[in-house]
Amino acid sequence: MLRIDRLDTAVLRMSGRMTEGCREEVESVVGEHKDLSNTVVDLSEVTYIDRAGEQLLRWLGQCGAKFTADSSYALHVCERLQLKTSVVRTGTRG
Repeated sequence: MLRIDRLDTAVLRMSGRMTEGCREEVESVVGEHKDLSNTVVDLSEVTYIDRAGEQLLRWLGQCGAKFTADSSYALHVCERLQLKTSVVRTGTRG
């Protein structure tokens, strides 16, 4: 199960598992925006990403989103998928 928190207009924090079917949930939060160049996606609390989740991350990256993470797992996925990462701190976990 994937949980998405919009911390503000420019930060999305994702928690849990990015699996088949989560794209619709992400699209409902992102809306019709195809330009996400001012958006940071925090993957620090993502615990698992399958092939569908990777495709979703690639799509977000193609729309201009940047990614941040505190976990080595999420950082590894970002590096492997060649996603643009940001060192922006996205607030406290909670």
